[in-house]
Amino acid sequence: MDYILPIFYYYLRAITAKPVHGTNEEYFNFKYRETLRSQGRMHTSFKYDRTSRLTGKQTKRPGAGILPDIILDRSYSYDNLDRLAGKKHNRQGQSDYPYDVTGHIESCHNEEYR
Repeated sequence: MDYILPIFYYYLRAITAKPVHGTNEEYFNFKYRETLRSQGRMHTSFKYDRTSRLTGKQTKRPGAGILPDIILDRSYSYDNLDRLAGKKHNRQGQSDYPYDVTGHIESCHNEEYR
C-alpha cells in the first residue's frame, strides 16, 4: 500500500504540469515525457514524435547579453526499426550510427572528427 502514494503523486504532477522542486522546475506532458526543465536561468526543452521518441533537445539561456541564447541544440533521427540512426548537434556536428545485421551499433561516424 505504500507504493500507491508516490505513483499517485507522479501521475498528478504529470497531469497538472506544475514545478517539482523550487528552482529546478520539471514539466511533463500527459504521456509522462519531460518537456521542459529549468536550472536557474537555463531552460531545456524536449521534443518528441508521435511514437514518443526524443527528436529534439534545446538548452537556452535567455538574456545572456553578447552570448547566443541557444547554448545546445540537438536533433535525433531514427530508422524504420526505431533505432537511433543519427544525431545533429550544433557544436559537434552530425553523427551517424550504422547497425550490423544483429542490431548492434557498429560505429559512430561524426563529420567533425573524420
